[in-house]
Amino acid sequence: SFAEVTEDRAVYEYAVLVTALDLEVLSVAQLIGIARTLPFRSARFIATAYVELFRNIPLLVQLFLWFFVLPE
Repeated sequence: SFAEVTEDRAVYEYAVLVTALDLEVLSVAQLIGIARTLPFRSARFIATAYVELFRNIPLLVQLFLWFFVLPE
């Protein structure tokens, strides 16, 4: 029926969206990891600051910020 087809399409679109986001996150993570090993001090500093910022903020606080603060 139409409802089943629509539901299957929604599940498929959600899976594609999640996969695309996963690939983007992995790409950013790889770039930051590579930047931390570069001989350039500025690149190392920015990448290390980014990692330390997110490492030192608890996950629950990050989720709260992403969900409630950033959409405004």
